[in-house]
Amino acid sequence: MHPMSSMDLELDGQTSDLEMEWRQAHDAVMAARADYERVLDCCRAKGGLIDIARIRLGRAEALKARLYAKIERLEHNMAGEAEG
Repeated sequence: MHPMSSMDLELDGQTSDLEMEWRQAHDAVMAARADYERVLDCCRAKGGLIDIARIRLGRAEALKARLYAKIERLEHNMAGEAEG
C-alpha cells in the first residue's frame, strides 16, 4: 500500500467533512419530517372536530329554522282566529 499524498489527505478530509454534514442534514430532515407528521396528525384530528362542530351547527340552525316556521304558522293561525 502506498502512502497517501497531501492531495489524497485533503480529499479524504473533504469527504469526511461532507459525510459529517450529510449526516447532520439527514438528522435535520428526520426531525423535520417527524415534526411535520405530528402537525399533520394534529390537523387531521382537529379537522375531524371541525367537521363535527360544523354538523352540529348545521343541525342546530335547521332546528331553529323549523321552530321559527312553526311559531310563524301558529301566529298566523292565531291572527286568523282573532279576525274571524
